[in-house]
Amino acid sequence: MLALAVHLAQHIGARRILLALSRDDRDHGPGSQPAFLQGFTHLAGTLVPGLAVLAPLHDLDKAQVIRSASATGIDWTRTWSCLLDHPRYCGHCPQCKARQAAFAVANVTDPTAYAHPTDSQPD
Repeated sequence: MLALAVHLAQHIGARRILLALSRDDRDHGPGSQPAFLQGFTHLAGTLVPGLAVLAPLHDLDKAQVIRSASATGIDWTRTWSCLLDHPRYCGHCPQCKARQAAFAVANVTDPTAYAHPTDSQPD
């Protein structure tokens, strides 16, 4: 995916690739580790001089991201976390459960329309 992002950035003349990784993503594999991101950033800049790869949320947990982004008026219904390729969030996969938990910890209402909502989620 990152290689495709570098190719697209070069093609359209983009100067930055922004990754939506949070601290909670670090357990999801080596591609989410700070050392990998640093190495990939160096490689991308070598392949496309001047291209930066940034993960500005990498030091925040998901609840901190939700708290800070909510102050900007973000439309959470336009964000995506579900691992399944369905028109609606499933509500059961690990990413849906993490999303629900992060909204709860952040004390922000989760407006997500889950296909299988929990008791605290809207239908």
